Amino acid sequence: MVLESKKTTSTVVTATVVSLGLLAFVRITSGDAPARPEAAQESAYVPPPIEPLAAEGDGGAALIESAFQSRNTGQLVQLRGVVRGLLPDERTAPRHQRLTLELPGGRTLVVLHDVEASRRVPARVGDELELCGRYEWNNRGGLVCGTHSDPDDDGARGWIRHDGVDYR
Repeated sequence: MVLESKKTTSTVVTATVVSLGLLAFVRITSGDAPARPEAAQESAYVPPPIEPLAAEGDGGAALIESAFQSRNTGQLVQLRGVVRGLLPDERTAPRHQRLTLELPGGRTLVVLHDVEASRRVPARVGDELELCGRYEWNNRGGLVCGTHSDPDDDGARGWIRHDGVDYR
């Protein structure tokens, strides 16, 4: 629905309102031509629903063990584990929340979660987390980063699930 279209000397200003349920998006355009009809349908990225890991599986432990033994780095992984430690945040940009996660089987990883691109996860020692991110090998077990959505990256988008809430 176009609310107002006003022609000045050489500029057309149009406000377009698109209503989606209880939300309304307003797009204001300015130029020599009226707004494109498809412009009202453009929207921000909406992440797909997250498929949980099977409860009876190993929580991704075998995948991490294989990646660790072969020194594989950059692999997208989906894991489940228990928070064993809360580390201080990184102080340099981009800031990351840091925690240690113990997988079924005993392997421990460091998880880096970008708190400038996503909300902080309110995890405590002993909480169970499920996450998706990029595994990076190191001689202490490895780390998982990229647990957030990155609109500039066309690759996989990571996340952390804690107490039924998704942090992207």
